[in-house]
Amino acid sequence: MKKKNDYFSKREKYKNYILNEEKLSNTIKSISLLHTIKLHPFYLKLVRNEKISFYIKKIIEKLTIESSKIIVFFIQYIFSKKKIILNKDILIISHLTNKNVFNSDDDAYFGNLEKIFKKNKLSCAKIFINHSDESSINLNKKIRSNRLVLDDYVNYKTSLTIFNKKIVCIFEIIFLIFNKKINSLFLKDLLISLFEHQTNFALKMNYQIHDIIKFVKPKIVIFTYEGFSWERQCIHTIKKIDPNIKCIGYQHTIITDYHKSIFKSIKGFYNPDIIWSSHVSSTKILKKKIKSKKIKIKYFGNLKKLFLKTKKITNNNTFLILPEGIELDCTELFKFSLLCAKQNKNFKFIWRVHPVININKILKMLKTNKYFLPKNVFLSNQSFSEDLAKSSFIIYRGSSAVINGVLNMLYPIYYDINKNKNFDPLKNFFKMKNYASSTRDLFNLVKVINKKRVLNKKFLQKEILRIKNDLFQKPNFSKPIIRFI
Repeated sequence: MKKKNDYFSKREKYKNYILNEEKLSNTIKSISLLHTIKLHPFYLKLVRNEKISFYIKKIIEKLTIESSKIIVFFIQYIFSKKKIILNKDILIISHLTNKNVFNSDDDAYFGNLEKIFKKNKLSCAKIFINHSDESSINLNKKIRSNRLVLDDYVNYKTSLTIFNKKIVCIFEIIFLIFNKKINSLFLKDLLISLFEHQTNFALKMNYQIHDIIKFVKPKIVIFTYEGFSWERQCIHTIKKIDPNIKCIGYQHTIITDYHKSIFKSIKGFYNPDIIWSSHVSSTKILKKKIKSKKIKIKYFGNLKKLFLKTKKITNNNTFLILPEGIELDCTELFKFSLLCAKQNKNFKFIWRVHPVININKILKMLKTNKYFLPKNVFLSNQSFSEDLAKSSFIIYRGSSAVINGVLNMLYPIYYDINKNKNFDPLKNFFKMKNYASSTRDLFNLVKVINKKRVLNKKFLQKEILRIKNDLFQKPNFSKPIIRFI
């Protein structure tokens, strides 16, 4: 255990060195491993001490999968018509998780911010990162003007350039170990992460954003901000084209002391000029943790639209299982709920996964499939609001989406699997009275809640008011929007 902790402390030192060493390439700084979002086991995972053949096999595996996807994309790309966005004052980078809403005026992350800009006579364009199951080529045929869904893959020439940069980066990483800047364990971690999807996505964004900025020529770029590698790459590209373009990162999820990379200031063009904070509590933490005076932190308010259920269901003992967009989180929560389902046939469990997660892969990791699940376990195929309407409880760990559950009068139950690490976004509201670390804990907690349903309803209503006051204050646009910029 001591050796593991020593390695993690060394790893932080190695990360800080690589990110802030100006002589190192932008490619090495794009490696997702260097950008630890929070102290979750997923982000701290250790590569096993395998033989060199294991790492070669892993890298070839990842390259083969990516290559097959690229070939399919290029065939579609040849017959597609390129969509171009012309000059605009402001460019918004958002996310498309549902293919049915890309033409909506209400964005899942930025609400009606486009409308507000237009009222203030600021021209605006929006681009979407595609997390849906439909290709960007098809979506761009249907999307309205001044909007664009980013291509799933870059062209052949850019793909080759990215691949060549990765090969050069391998030698750069090896050079670091020869100069004793990192150790052999971290070298293995870096090599695997260099060929991971998140790193490839960050490098892809670098080139895509470059081309879009050249066309749009915005004065301001606004994007969601959590400290991911792709966000840093976007900032770097934008500032390289024009250092006067203002980069605004919109912090939209709850920040806790266990978050990491969002607090980091990196040398060079990698930091936003302004962070718009959506929550009162998160603003306080950001101001406390971010040391750089060059990054301005402004409390902005929450742009997200609240989805509240109209159907009232009480005491139906249906549990919505809500993991983060992390495979490890899915397997932990699903294993626990599967055990609960087997022990109590009267309880129903709805498994819902984040849009970035492939449910079939999770089932494979659990060594099961949808046909072998108990009759009281259901795979969600409906919208989030419909799942909320069916449920009375919500079991979670680090997912901030649990807040929507509480606002819809679901009682939250935090699965306390690791008492040394607390990822609970509701910790300050429920004071850890809603924790369960075993099936016995959960059954006892549910029994008490159902017995005191009226009292717990009043308690939930009280906490909902607190949550709304802290997390869902709407921006005050009584003064011009420009004051936030």
